[in-house]
Amino acid sequence: MQAYQSSPCPYCGATWNPPGAQTCANCRNQLPPPGAAYSPPGYPPAQAPGQPQAPDQPQYSDPNQGYAPPPGYPQPAQPDYSQAPPPGYGQPAQPDYGQQQPDYGQPQPDYGQQPPPGYGAPQPGYGYPAPGQPGGPPPGYPGYPAQPGAYQTYQPPAYGAPAPAPAQGQTITILGQTFTLPFALPFALPALPAIPASGLSLPKVRLRLNLAPLKPLVFILAAIAVVWVFLNAVVPVLATGNLKAADQAISSAVAHQAGIDTVVSQAFAATNKDPMTNLAVAQTAMDARLSSAQTALAQVKADEGEVNSVDQHLALLSPVSGSRSASIAAARQRLHTAAVALQKIDQVLTGFTDQDRQLEQVFASIAVWKAMMDDLAKHDPATALSVYPDAQQKLQAAQSSSTGSDIPPASVAYTKNFQVVLDNAQKLAAATQAKDNAAAAKANAAMQAAVRAQGYDGNGALAWNLKLFQPLLDGYHAGIRALKV
Repeated sequence: MQAYQSSPCPYCGATWNPPGAQTCANCRNQLPPPGAAYSPPGYPPAQAPGQPQAPDQPQYSDPNQGYAPPPGYPQPAQPDYSQAPPPGYGQPAQPDYGQQQPDYGQPQPDYGQQPPPGYGAPQPGYGYPAPGQPGGPPPGYPGYPAQPGAYQTYQPPAYGAPAPAPAQGQTITILGQTFTLPFALPFALPALPAIPASGLSLPKVRLRLNLAPLKPLVFILAAIAVVWVFLNAVVPVLATGNLKAADQAISSAVAHQAGIDTVVSQAFAATNKDPMTNLAVAQTAMDARLSSAQTALAQVKADEGEVNSVDQHLALLSPVSGSRSASIAAARQRLHTAAVALQKIDQVLTGFTDQDRQLEQVFASIAVWKAMMDDLAKHDPATALSVYPDAQQKLQAAQSSSTGSDIPPASVAYTKNFQVVLDNAQKLAAATQAKDNAAAAKANAAMQAAVRAQGYDGNGALAWNLKLFQPLLDGYHAGIRALKV
């Protein structure tokens, strides 16, 4: 069994003071109150160290009462402190833990009784009775030297003495803050509630609105707002941008007139060289004239696309343009004039391009026929017969193109006549390979007659082109003149 050991005395270090003692049994100085013991949450408050308590024994708030024994508990005799202490009494000494210590669980003397008169009063010395006094050390006992600044002699108030008078003034608490006034107020302040640590909080108010019946109205108002923004902010910007685009499209169409007139003049004045006599010169002139016509036609189509696109945009903006309606209507009228003029010149350039492409296919077939004649001159009819299908394929493509409404009759006749030349050339090669001189001579005579009749009627083609394309060209020039105003 472990012996009981109290907290050490701060003056002499004694650890054998009984539980609940207020003064040291060794040096008679006042002991400090026991500290509060830790108690886990949910458990009853624990007893202070050095103060064991019997089961179901209440703890008294007055420390001078000590432990109250149950009824019938024997009261031990109070020690007589008037006797002189034994030799060595008062010296700091450690208890012998090897010896059997008293069992404080058994009944102990009651140290909670009232002390005798004069007990604990200030005495000369260092906090305990002077030598020779009752309860003091014997004469000559040195005691403990004074500890400057370390220990202070406790002077308890005399038993029965009145409590000191409170200081003059009044302590008040406002909003959780305590203030001490140096004077007493002549009236009583009303008690104000203290502000909690978390601060003031206003009551929460929850409003529930049923917006379901208002949804149609909200949608209508939103739609009106969107339409208003579109009409007053978006439409003016779009109208301004498309009006500028219309001016640019018209200016571009007018600027391209000079180049287009040059191409058309060259097409009207063209005199096709006879490819039967000088194929290279005829092909070079045809390729240059076709390239110029294709370039001008591509430019006209680009202008048409720009004019039509801007006109479509303005047509959509016109009903909602408001104050810009007049400007949009005027711009659309000019765009319509430009579109008509460009459409007319588009037909002229398309016709010249189709004519040149058709004759170019005839010239390609003539080139293959000349190669056949070269092979026959070399007495190689087999090679001549091998290239004949290529010449026939090119000529058939030219015949298919000659059915267009913009191909002059002179080009159609020229294509059909060369078909006679090519057919007789094939018969000549076959008769030569078969060494049929009579058939070869007959085929050669028919071919030469067709070659002599192969001439191109340039004057007839020019007259036909003027009749077909001149009205369109005049309408184009009139439209451009109107746009320049």
